[in-house]
Amino acid sequence: MKTNYCKLNIVALATLVVMIFTLAPMNVMADDGAANDNNGDKYVMMNVPYSDFYGEQVDSVTSATKKKTMNERLVAGSYHTPDGGEIRGVTCPVKLGKDVDLSKYKKVNSEADLFAGEDYTYMEIGDKPSFYLEVSNEQGNLKFNIATAVQKATKKVSPDVGEVITDDHHVDYAIKLKNSETFLLENTKVYGITLKGYGSNYSKKIMHLTQLRNIFVKNQLGGSKEDLAAFVGGTIESIIYYTSDGIYEISNIRLQVPMLVDNKDGGALKVEDIAHGTGSSKVTVNLPEHYMAEYFLDGVEIQIDNGRIVTKNLTVGTHKLTAKDRFKKFSNIDAFFTVTTEKMPAKYDGAKAIKKNNDATDDEFKMYINNITKIQVKVGNKIKTYGVTGRHGVPIIDKNNGELDFESEKVARLKADFPDLSNAEITIMSAGYKNLSFNLKKSQAGNDSKVGSGTTHGTNNDSQNTDAKNTGDKQNIDKAELTKINGQNAKNGNAVRTGDDTTLMSLVGLIAFAATAYVVYRRNLHLK
Repeated sequence: MKTNYCKLNIVALATLVVMIFTLAPMNVMADDGAANDNNGDKYVMMNVPYSDFYGEQVDSVTSATKKKTMNERLVAGSYHTPDGGEIRGVTCPVKLGKDVDLSKYKKVNSEADLFAGEDYTYMEIGDKPSFYLEVSNEQGNLKFNIATAVQKATKKVSPDVGEVITDDHHVDYAIKLKNSETFLLENTKVYGITLKGYGSNYSKKIMHLTQLRNIFVKNQLGGSKEDLAAFVGGTIESIIYYTSDGIYEISNIRLQVPMLVDNKDGGALKVEDIAHGTGSSKVTVNLPEHYMAEYFLDGVEIQIDNGRIVTKNLTVGTHKLTAKDRFKKFSNIDAFFTVTTEKMPAKYDGAKAIKKNNDATDDEFKMYINNITKIQVKVGNKIKTYGVTGRHGVPIIDKNNGELDFESEKVARLKADFPDLSNAEITIMSAGYKNLSFNLKKSQAGNDSKVGSGTTHGTNNDSQNTDAKNTGDKQNIDKAELTKINGQNAKNGNAVRTGDDTTLMSLVGLIAFAATAYVVYRRNLHLK
């Protein structure tokens, strides 16, 4: 019997030891110093100014629209000043040299703190990342360079780069990659991009891009004519992405960067507006010397004959004549013109909807609705005009049925501008048609809409919208989002140490087990 009791005690003691090593979390015994990989190297996530990241002078990015610089989804991989007025550089992994002392720099516990942190602010991370800089001490200053091992691991990729776009609404030159999702994944952060190629005199050129000024979303980049001045008249032959997943190079390309031709006032190419059914329209051409032009009307190649183009079969609305340089030395030139009509196929029904006139066909009414570009609202002396489509548009009219919306959350900006619309003057603007105006209050008693004398012209350019609201404002990271960040970082071995509930639970279980074992031991001793 005594032997059995001894065996029972030995088994209990062995079980206790196993439980200690099983339940106690590893981070209880781990060193709480700088994070290490298997080779003892130390890595941190750090705010690195652009000039340090690229190894040459690169200016920070200022923005009048501070919400953009603080929109993490829009500028992920960068950091900004606390007020959001300036993007300073890149937030990326850094391998610390043995002689590097970070004691004079600020240490934080989360990437949210880095996003609005100072230069060289850092936080500790875990395993060796796919992309990292190396930093050393150079006469008391931090000296950065892209790790040789990371450079050697550069991967060649071949997305469709298309051609340099010169009619983008936001920048003079734009490059939009297709099929980039093969290497730019949903969670991939873009730290920087470098363009390499030749200028107009065949001299080698390099340009380093920055968030917001040149990098708009992961697969869209570009800039002003001043930004890309070195490449104008030349070619871009390589695009290098520095990302959280490593370096990717797009090579074996020839993106010609054309010289821009200004046609804002129709000085280079102009087409006269014409009435619907007119056989032809006058074209004025004044292109730069050596511009080898090919002409396209709404995308279909045509010829200009004796200074005129055929317009007999064009529908009511806005149309576009484009000149393209055969050798792509110059940019494309667009000339917009309008085919007009005196006929009005629509009316206001007095109940917040645009309906078909009795003498109009279904096709004519549909054309009118589709051509609506803007709606003007006037209350007293206050007048505002809203685009009805596009990212910044206010969908006041449903183009499927003509119903008007002045109440729902979809038109919140309109409601904020005009809390009381009971006596509002509304003007519908449809390209090629005369303006349709009516008063909401008076119209409740009957249809008194009137057709104005002016005809709407234009290209439905949503950049004309007033008070365009910037979307995607950065939200404060709450506890749930911090948990999400920790979960993602833990997957990569970079968990943010904010306290471990598992540790407490494990210790409680350990204490309970020890107490139970002690009670069993005392009971056995008593039985003996």
